[in-house]
Amino acid sequence: MSQTYVSSQLECTKIYVAISACSDIWFRLFDHRPFLSGEIKQFVKDFEESRGDQEVARLFDALEWATDVRDSQVDHALGSLPNLEKINTLLDIANQNCNTVLEHEQDYSVNKDGPWLHELLSTAELELPQPYVPPRNPVLEARCQRLRAQIAEQEYKKMTKNVDNSRVHHPEDTIQYQLNIINRQLIAVFQFVVSVATGFTFGFYGIQLMTGDLDFGFRLLLGVICSLIIALAEIYFLAKKLAEDMDFPDMPKSKVD
Repeated sequence: MSQTYVSSQLECTKIYVAISACSDIWFRLFDHRPFLSGEIKQFVKDFEESRGDQEVARLFDALEWATDVRDSQVDHALGSLPNLEKINTLLDIANQNCNTVLEHEQDYSVNKDGPWLHELLSTAELELPQPYVPPRNPVLEARCQRLRAQIAEQEYKKMTKNVDNSRVHHPEDTIQYQLNIINRQLIAVFQFVVSVATGFTFGFYGIQLMTGDLDFGFRLLLGVICSLIIALAEIYFLAKKLAEDMDFPDMPKSKVD
């Protein structure tokens, strides 16, 4: 009897242990409340922190916008206050003009037998602005007048040289005059060539004699530089001399005049 009781107690204990183990397994598998509770608390905490950060960021943005408005827009608005009255006056004038146009449009819509556009234009006059004519330089005008007079005098002498024996032969019509002109031009060209060659020789040999041995390329460069400087100077003086030669000489007055 006692053995049966002990064995039944052992069986009951085993069943209880098995049921406790099964319930523990059940709660571990299907009861997520502890896990979800921790996750929910962490989510709420993160949400409150992020909300606080967003609110702080919005406050900083609002402060930045307010500072920007105070630094840039307030002065601009204060500066535009004196022009508000002028703008208001211009708006009133524009409103009056618009009302005038509307009144004319209403009158035209009521009375369509008024004058036509071509009738109004037939009696109108078109006034165009006169173009501005800048005054001429008096020195240039005097030079042009002198050249015109000299050219007219030459043309007159050419036309009347067969009439007056003293005007049959002009100095510029003779071969001697042309040869003198050619000689002067050849002498000018020869002087130009000699001057450039002399400058190159000075830069190529003269500087070496003063300073000592120099590299061939450097000597050549010095010769070219010296010759270019002299060539520019000679071209200037040659152009000046040619400009003087191109001026028309004063024509001698004729005996008849």
